[in-house]
Amino acid sequence: MIGTLLAAFSGVFSRGLQLTLPTHLRPLHDPALNFVPPDGVDPDALNHWNSFPSDHAALYFGLVAVIFFSNAKLGYPAFLWTAVITMVRSYLGYHYPTDSLAGAALGVFAVSLHGRFPLLGSRLLSFEKRVTPAFYMLAFFVTYQIATLFDEVRVLLALPCLRALTRRVLHL
Repeated sequence: MIGTLLAAFSGVFSRGLQLTLPTHLRPLHDPALNFVPPDGVDPDALNHWNSFPSDHAALYFGLVAVIFFSNAKLGYPAFLWTAVITMVRSYLGYHYPTDSLAGAALGVFAVSLHGRFPLLGSRLLSFEKRVTPAFYMLAFFVTYQIATLFDEVRVLLALPCLRALTRRVLHL
């Protein structure tokens, strides 16, 4: 549970970095590269979004780290598959390889901290026993957001009023 939450946090933290770091154009939008997108890629996709670090890589590699720490035999092929998927995102022009490497490092680092939060695990289990319906509602919400890569949260944060509020909070 803690590893999954830390993987989700790494994706959210990566998105926060994208919002606060200087703009780093995606290869798809960098005129200096003369990048020709593959067929089927919308050239306006993710325009005006910072590409560094990759929030997808942070989340995916964080989840793979959870698998790896639980079972290394399953973790190695999961790391390989996630690396392939991440390379495809570079091929499509959504990220530079360094964006993905930074996101991957962030995700693995966040999950490697799982041993630093022993009280969190016991509190989560205690919360699950005390308020079972609320726990599973929140667990469903978090895992659904992970599965959809926080798309609904992104839409909400893209609203002008919430975007301004988010920027104010992140700059405090």
